Amino acid sequence: MAEIIEFIVTDLTRFSRHDYLCTAGITLDGSRCIRPFRSDATNMARYLPYAKCKEYNVQPGSILRGAFTGPTHLVAPHIEDLDWSKLEIVRSATPAEFKSALEASLSPDISVGFGLPITSKLIPTPLIPSRSIITLKIQPNQIQIVEIEQNGRLKLRANVALPNGTYLSRASITDLGFFDSVGTGKTISVSTINAFIKTQKEIILRLGIGRTPWPPDDDNGGYWIQVNGIYTFPDYEKILRTYK
Repeated sequence: MAEIIEFIVTDLTRFSRHDYLCTAGITLDGSRCIRPFRSDATNMARYLPYAKCKEYNVQPGSILRGAFTGPTHLVAPHIEDLDWSKLEIVRSATPAEFKSALEASLSPDISVGFGLPITSKLIPTPLIPSRSIITLKIQPNQIQIVEIEQNGRLKLRANVALPNGTYLSRASITDLGFFDSVGTGKTISVSTINAFIKTQKEIILRLGIGRTPWPPDDDNGGYWIQVNGIYTFPDYEKILRTYK
């Protein structure tokens, strides 16, 4: 039997193509993380269509309601997956509601969050994290947005120095708003975003991992930690998040 759940969108993350988005959120009390999913679909069709998210302007802070059932085979680390139907937007959360839900879901540190000792942005195989998304709070001086050149293209990355001593060097930023709006030739330059971050009191991050270890069947591969959401307080709404 389906369960009706309301949750605040906290993760709106891009893939290499814009056909689909990976969307996740937490219940208003912060007790549960939900990733709308289609376990009966294949490949990218398991996620929400980009066009539908754009049509309804689904954003971080949107409150969604849906009927959810658990997938037949739910295994770590992606324990947040739930099959959905009748998904709809209820309203936008207030800034206070958004921050409260994020803070209620906080992990004390990255290792506790993922259930494994974490020393870098790579969780090597055969280790399997206990979950695929966590929430951490850091100070503004603990994160720096950078651009690197890779295969002739500029890529947006984050350097994050966590309180437990873990350093995430050039972690991929999958936060759709940052990816679309920050960087060379985009609405906000890297220097401008870093200057803005320094004016904030605190930063809340949503950190996630990919669907499968990469490279597959490689002793040097594993789950790569990526930055799903970067939320600055008190002014998280000043980060531009629009659909192309």
